[in-house]
Amino acid sequence: MLNESNKNIWAILSFILALISLFFGFYTAILGIIFGIIALIKIKENPSLGGKKLAIAGIIISIIIIIIVPLLVIIGGLAYFGVINPFGTSPSNIPSVAVTTSTIPIITTSTTTPIPTSSRSTLPTTTTTLESQTKLSKDIPENICNPPIGFDCELIEAFPNKLNFKIYNKLRADIEIREFIIDDCTVTISDGAIDEEKSKSFLIDECDTPPPGEIFKRDFKINYFKPYSGLYYTSKGDFEATIIN
Repeated sequence: MLNESNKNIWAILSFILALISLFFGFYTAILGIIFGIIALIKIKENPSLGGKKLAIAGIIISIIIIIIVPLLVIIGGLAYFGVINPFGTSPSNIPSVAVTTSTIPIITTSTTTPIPTSSRSTLPTTTTTLESQTKLSKDIPENICNPPIGFDCELIEAFPNKLNFKIYNKLRADIEIREFIIDDCTVTISDGAIDEEKSKSFLIDECDTPPPGEIFKRDFKINYFKPYSGLYYTSKGDFEATIIN
């Protein structure tokens, strides 16, 4: 038992336990608060006792530890189960690489054999074909897919009434996609299981798209299930595509 001459030992114990809680966490911080309060009560009853600053410091440090430790546990749990993404692994953070189309030189050779006039009109116009293909590839814009948190996505094709998505699982856990929801589209999923770091294509063949050449832009939502945890989650993304024939 503590005697009257050692009442200020409560302030010392409060401060020591507060420091220990920096390494051992929640429970020693609670004791630090209790001992600090006891020390302040004893000092109030007998103002000649010292240790008031130690008691106050012990209480403040312990309260900070009690607030921070549960907060870190909650953030870690949310990150582990994929609810939040503290690492920001989104394709929007990946620098884009510009691809340029090099010009193909056309080499013309001449021969000494004359070409009959009647057969000249049947020769294929290779130069015109190459120029037309290059112009066509430049006119078709790149499809854009902004993925939900925990996923990567790629809009492979966008035809009238038909879309072809590829979804990459970046959640560090096996999942099952139960619903793929897009406005003005009907999505049927027969097998939505995607292993960790794997991908799966989803063909959406019932979609109210605009005519070819127009932009089709929609938000979408993925409802998925984690078998190991037994929990359901929802993530949202959006895409923009030009409908082609």
